[in-house]
Amino acid sequence: MYRRLLCGLMVIGVLAGCGAVQPDVPALQPTADTSDAVARITYPTGTTELVTRAEFEQARDKLLQGAPEEFVLDYVTSRHLILQEGRAQNVVADPKEVDDFVENIRSQTCAQIPVETPVAGDDPAALLESCANFFGFQGAAGMRRYLQEEIIINQVIEAAAKSEEVHAAHILVNTEDEAKAARERVTTGGEDFNAVAKELSIEPAAKESGGDLGFFGPGQMVPEFEQAATALKDGEISQPVQTQFGWHVIKAIERRPAEQVSPEAANAYREQLIAQAKQDGRVEFLITPAPAPTQPPPPMELPTADVGPVESVGPEDAPATAEPAAELTPVAPDAEATAVPEVEATTAPEAETTAVPPVEATAAP
Repeated sequence: MYRRLLCGLMVIGVLAGCGAVQPDVPALQPTADTSDAVARITYPTGTTELVTRAEFEQARDKLLQGAPEEFVLDYVTSRHLILQEGRAQNVVADPKEVDDFVENIRSQTCAQIPVETPVAGDDPAALLESCANFFGFQGAAGMRRYLQEEIIINQVIEAAAKSEEVHAAHILVNTEDEAKAARERVTTGGEDFNAVAKELSIEPAAKESGGDLGFFGPGQMVPEFEQAATALKDGEISQPVQTQFGWHVIKAIERRPAEQVSPEAANAYREQLIAQAKQDGRVEFLITPAPAPTQPPPPMELPTADVGPVESVGPEDAPATAEPAAELTPVAPDAEATAVPEVEATTAPEAETTAVPPVEATAAP
């Protein structure tokens, strides 16, 4: 899993004196030299901004350890784009939320890092300063600035990416003819959808759940399934839909607003933002990222800091390192983050690259 490291330095203002004013120090020193940059952004106002090589290397080596360089480059560039959106919308970070974020980092991350000079456990300011330097910031104030930016980014994404969840059920079979026959029974034949799912579906959980998938949001199912389910009106039953798992007959039951932005929706927002900026010519990459490794070693799991509703996780493919780190910033979903419930290997094609654990069944209204 990619690591997120930056949430703790703001604690200095809290623990060293509640009301202390922090200087407006950038997380990393900006540059005006393209030789020290990895990307150039041109905003609608005509102003330009360079994404520094130091920011890219910090994310690659410290904050997103194990992430492919292409993802890191997109990620650090998207941070600038989202922060610009935040400035345009006058989004600010709640100091209390910043303080809480910092405290999580101080207690979960900073105490674990190897520092050159031992720091007394009763000196939180010194510990935070060492922690910030370890992660490559301009001291604790620079790390605090980064964490404030992360909260602003979360707020922008939450406002832009919040969507609705769909409650659906499905019948999964092996062939299109079987799906057509099942649909005929639950439409023209008037049979109970859940009863037919229990009888016919090759999804093991359907024997108990009647094919009920509960609520799911954007990115939680494979694209073909999600598109078909979200296109249905409540109570409507789809035509047969093919995915890598087989053929589905889907029934939309109800919808509700998502309580928070899902990791998948947050990542989709970032991806769409950077893709659109590339297409419009507003982003120019100044380096060529190295290709991703084909067989990464197992990940190393470490504590994460709870920073608010937007919280995504990264691919379970990051290499273990000798430098402990905790997660801070939203990261890319792994390839297993989208799926419909698993089916037995003897009846459905392999789908490891897109599968997630089955959605826990709930009773359909």
